Amino acid sequence: MFDFNSLTSTEWGFIGIVSMFALVLKGYALWKSAQAKHQWWFIAILVLNTLGILPIIYLLFFQPDPLVKRGKRK
Repeated sequence: MFDFNSLTSTEWGFIGIVSMFALVLKGYALWKSAQAKHQWWFIAILVLNTLGILPIIYLLFFQPDPLVKRGKRK
């Protein structure tokens, strides 16, 4: 079994930074999917903990392009 007491302060700092990054990214992806009314993406991002992988996939490939929506893209 893993002993959490053996972690150094540097390792705890790395875990904290990765956790905060994943939390911020997840919140942003949830906000964007809610605005776009992507119900299934919202549920998947909310339920699955993938350390930011699923939010990155959504934000890069599946969110609607805001420039197309406003009619500014050719």
